[in-house]
Amino acid sequence: MKPYWCIPTFICLVFANQAAAQSAAIGIYSDMIKRNEEARQARLERDAQIRQQNAQIQAQQQAAAAARASAELARRRSNAYLPDESRCLRGVWELRGTNRQSGEPLNIDIRSNGVFYQNGTDMLAQQGVTYQFTGKTLNVYLNGQEGSSSFNGRETFTLEDNELRGSIRITETKKKFFGGEDSNTTTRNLVGARLGDAPPGCGPQRARNTTPEDQSRGESLVDSLNNLNELHQQGILTDEEFNAAKRRLLGL
Repeated sequence: MKPYWCIPTFICLVFANQAAAQSAAIGIYSDMIKRNEEARQARLERDAQIRQQNAQIQAQQQAAAAARASAELARRRSNAYLPDESRCLRGVWELRGTNRQSGEPLNIDIRSNGVFYQNGTDMLAQQGVTYQFTGKTLNVYLNGQEGSSSFNGRETFTLEDNELRGSIRITETKKKFFGGEDSNTTTRNLVGARLGDAPPGCGPQRARNTTPEDQSRGESLVDSLNNLNELHQQGILTDEEFNAAKRRLLGL
């Protein structure tokens, strides 16, 4: 049998061991928390680097796509032209629907270089839009997609009796939630007039109101040109003097 004086010592040793075990456990737990925090910070930094790299890659892809789009637009502009057989389409037109519920008017601006604008929008720069001139007709083809919906259509503008007649037909197709598709087609007919003078030989020109002052100025200009011509024929004015004086009179 052990002596009684050993009991307090044993108890002290037990408490000392428990305290050491607790301290060791706390140290291990603190180290674990520290390692977890360091691992979390490393993951955050790694995720931030990945996001930054992805952002850089996306920016490079967007820049490359913009460069390709710009090059494609430049190519389309260089290839665009207005055929001579279609030159009478050139000008600015305002078209309105042929029925009462026709919506807003449609402005068509056809340029001499073959570029045309629709309500101020450069159609050559629009994706999914192609067009061509055939005689006195402009055909526009539309294709696009937005979300679960896609659309395709055709616009036709034909010059008839100094009027531009248009027909717009667009079909929109939507995908149903449980499968299948739903299509809806809208059609709009328009007619409009030119807002300025027609190209030479393409229709009536807008009459210009002349005043007596304009008529007098014109007559004076004709007289001055005739006088210059007589002086030139008589040899009083050289060719250079005659051309210089004529340019001054004409304001060239």
